[in-house]
Amino acid sequence: MERAGADRTRVLALLEEAGELTAEAARAVARETGVPEAEVWGAGRFYTLLKQGEVGLRVCDGLACQALGAGALMRE
Repeated sequence: MERAGADRTRVLALLEEAGELTAEAARAVARETGVPEAEVWGAGRFYTLLKQGEVGLRVCDGLACQALGAGALMRE
């Protein structure tokens, strides 16, 4: 559960400082910012994907994306 006054704006900067997304880094960022550890992991994984450079088209395959037609898009 998110603490009152959680500072989401610092999550990515702190992960960048850590150098990589590890369990230890996620815990430290969660403690420092008050943002739940699961959300720190989610943000770290998502933005890591964006920093990988040119890889072509990416399609979300999460449940919400599937409900909105991601499967059909991938088949195309």
